[in-house]
Amino acid sequence: MSSSTPVITYFQLDFEGRAGAIYLLLSDAGVAYRRVDVPRSDWPTLQKQLIANDASPNGTLPIMELDGRTYVHQLPILRVLVRHLGKYGGNDEDEAYEIDSFADLVADYHSAWSRAHWSDDDSIKTYYRDESRPRLLAGIDRFLARRKGGPYLLGDTPSYADFMLLAVLLDDKPPALEGYPHLKAFSEAMRQRPGIVRYLTTRPAE
Repeated sequence: MSSSTPVITYFQLDFEGRAGAIYLLLSDAGVAYRRVDVPRSDWPTLQKQLIANDASPNGTLPIMELDGRTYVHQLPILRVLVRHLGKYGGNDEDEAYEIDSFADLVADYHSAWSRAHWSDDDSIKTYYRDESRPRLLAGIDRFLARRKGGPYLLGDTPSYADFMLLAVLLDDKPPALEGYPHLKAFSEAMRQRPGIVRYLTTRPAE
């Protein structure tokens, strides 16, 4: 990793959101970073500045500043960090593909959770609880089952997609993982990693 400190700008929230995986990955790697939590009231002004400065052409967060450059969007930021750190990205093209494929599935999980979380429509929340969440968790559990010796996607070493999954689980708080044994083992193992333990005990209170 370079000598400069990554600066992560995201909304001031009481949950992880799309920046959570970035915080988790950096914490697991033992990389110091600075977070800029933007209050919702400040967002319209900042959004205009980001677009005007071409820092975020479509005016979205999270953004990461590193080595004088600005990076936008969760997945590209995670992949930049993988290249800088030289880990969490797999050992060959096949593993890189598997990670990217899993990341897409986890992104679907996050989008489904986010839609239900922010909706005022009870039918959307009910559909997520009864249909979308069980289907997505089952798919994720099957994905994790493909690698013997787990508990992570690639076995005993986490990938950037594993941090994405943990962030969504922290936000979603599914009531029970007993029906998803591989996902349950994953969640327990991730929460025991020293960097993750430090993050979870020092992050801003919910």
